[in-house]
Amino acid sequence: MFLRAGAIRMFSHNSPYKKGDKMSSSDKTKKALQSLGLTDYEARAYLSLVEFGLLTANEVSGNSNVPYSKSHTVLSGLEAKGWITVEPGRPGRYKARPPTDALEASRSQLLGRMKIQEDQVISELTPLYEGRSDREKPDIWIIRGEMNILRKLREITNKAQREIMISLPAVSKELVQLLGVSLMRLQGSSIKVTVMSTRDMEEDVKSMAAFANIRVRDKMYGGGVIVDERDTMLFIGEENKPKEIFAIWSDHVGLTRLAKDYFQYIWNSSDTLKT
Repeated sequence: MFLRAGAIRMFSHNSPYKKGDKMSSSDKTKKALQSLGLTDYEARAYLSLVEFGLLTANEVSGNSNVPYSKSHTVLSGLEAKGWITVEPGRPGRYKARPPTDALEASRSQLLGRMKIQEDQVISELTPLYEGRSDREKPDIWIIRGEMNILRKLREITNKAQREIMISLPAVSKELVQLLGVSLMRLQGSSIKVTVMSTRDMEEDVKSMAAFANIRVRDKMYGGGVIVDERDTMLFIGEENKPKEIFAIWSDHVGLTRLAKDYFQYIWNSSDTLKT
């Protein structure tokens, strides 16, 4: 009976393993590797390379119970997935990449595959979903009275996660003040707040400078609030009768995109508020 060269090295005085030892990696670790996209044989081969170092395909087979007839295919798969490297030679020898590097390579490949799959699902299923007659229709509400408008504004702004865009033309100073107090909680938050108003309301909107980027202009036609490209509230009223105001709120995606594009268009031609 004799030992192969790889087995002799494996059980040398430099190795923590003795003859007859089994690999110390737990079944949980092997299952975790499989959940990350490795096959059973690939997980076994990678674990043997981590534990025993530089090995030939023959040695990997002996240490991991991977059939030698499949070892080259298994090792090629691991190399393609970024888990191991190979040193050319006769025979070639394989080396495990550090677990952190291997996981990063696996994560990058997984994200790439996910992006391709997401694009496929969206491109094919979105038109089908949009074309359904029974899909949920967006809501459209008409809201009258300043307090009711303010109550709805608090509701939609409390759900904000990324951005709030506010346009304040012909509204009363009381509503501006109440809105400012309601949004004061955003000071120091990561939510981006932009406020646009007319020059004759500069003093009224200055209180929002603590949490918002503010611009002013001479004239504005209409106004409202846009939250996260999800909720839109449009203010409707006469310029000389700011108290006689009502609002239209909707969660229609198309309306929100249109409102945001218009807001951005006039925002770009407005002046920064001097505080």
